[in-house]
Amino acid sequence: AQALLEVLRPLVPFDAAWIAQADPLRSSYSSLSSADLDDRVVDLFSGPQAAHDIETAGVDRDRPPVSLSDLPYPAEELPTWAECLIPAGIHECLSVALFAHGGRHVGFLTVLSESREPPAPAARRRLGRLAPVLAHGIDPMRSVLTVTPLVRGATAGRVLPRDRRTGPWRRLD
Repeated sequence: AQALLEVLRPLVPFDAAWIAQADPLRSSYSSLSSADLDDRVVDLFSGPQAAHDIETAGVDRDRPPVSLSDLPYPAEELPTWAECLIPAGIHECLSVALFAHGGRHVGFLTVLSESREPPAPAARRRLGRLAPVLAHGIDPMRSVLTVTPLVRGATAGRVLPRDRRTGPWRRLD
């Protein structure tokens, strides 16, 4: 994830960034990497308030990157912005939900800017084109799908998560 942010920076310039994996069981995000954000901000982004703000802003759906200036209400109405980002000098962003091939929500990326100007249309288009590549790069199922051919004749599988809960099986194709 850190390498993805490093490659992304010259293509979609930012002052800070955060990339995370979606945790659909908890309706939250687990931080994978950040650039130029202090630990307090990363912790806040990984918590329930930021997930709520992402959902409220509609940035958790499969759509082109969204800028803060796209929202129909002021940023101050989102606690993450009012309490943390604006006081830290962050005034704009481009945010995009990351979806794997087939539509599975795998993560979220936001690139942040100290500028008060909305992001350039070219940056929006570029990030929109790169979102599937970023999603593929952080998709946790990629490693599972890579090893499935090693089990001859397998047509289904089960992955045991850290909490050891199991769910319904599904095909791994």
